[in-house]
Amino acid sequence: MNERIYLHTINNGYNNYYVSKKQKEVLESILKSRKILSKRMQGYNEKNTTINFAGLDYISLSDYEKRFISNKEEAYYNCYYGYSRRGISFSFPHDSLEVIEPTIIGVCSKRYNDFLLMEKLGLDENRYSDLPDEVQVKDSIPLEKMNGIIFPTREFMCSKVFAKKNKMIVLLKQELEEIKNMLSEYNYETRMYDIDTLEEIDKIDDYILKL
Repeated sequence: MNERIYLHTINNGYNNYYVSKKQKEVLESILKSRKILSKRMQGYNEKNTTINFAGLDYISLSDYEKRFISNKEEAYYNCYYGYSRRGISFSFPHDSLEVIEPTIIGVCSKRYNDFLLMEKLGLDENRYSDLPDEVQVKDSIPLEKMNGIIFPTREFMCSKVFAKKNKMIVLLKQELEEIKNMLSEYNYETRMYDIDTLEEIDKIDDYILKL
């Protein structure tokens, strides 16, 4: 797979590590509906949504080609490092989506007033973000445009840090098998790829031997 892709990543909530159960529950829900929906189209409104720059009507994606662009000098601060490396992502070729590139503003995550601003801008007609690799799509994205499922192999292994390596590999194999079976159950021929290398995770046993 080439790097000209956009990633929509399943959010881990407030966790800074891969959360297996949540990832697979949300993945199955999206696979069933056969599309990714904005918050409003999922039934949320101004009273029960989370605060982010996508607001209610837009879907946030990371531009994989921009994954090394940061909004802070001291560390990477973008969609890719903040979200995509911790969760399962849906991959879409650049030419398959009409995206909006938000106006990039300063980092907006340290003070209470920052979150008020984020909430306001998320509902604005114009698009804004403090993540330099973020793009947005309005309302929905049909999964027929998807060209892969991207898996955060390294992050999954890190989440099993207290297990011995051979046990970690067994757990990874189980996780990949479950996802592969889920794709098959809902009639997706989509293949899986590692997020760091974009190497195809086709024959799972062969892939694990390379780790």
